[in-house]
Amino acid sequence: MLHKYKRKNYYLDKLHRGFVTLCMGTTVIGIGIIFVKGYYYYRYIRPAMKEVAMKSNEELLKEGRYVAATN
Repeated sequence: MLHKYKRKNYYLDKLHRGFVTLCMGTTVIGIGIIFVKGYYYYRYIRPAMKEVAMKSNEELLKEGRYVAATN
């Protein structure tokens, strides 16, 4: 016996499938964004922070040499 109208489960299955597809897409895009942000951090931000720290350390060492030389 064929049903004239589609059952409720059919619509729920379609809704669930759409939701799962949405979640998978969000996950893929999220992982891509995290990868790009990580690359940007290790490529540009981290070296710049190390350079600033090295310059700061050099200035402290210069001040120490100056104080030691004047005493």
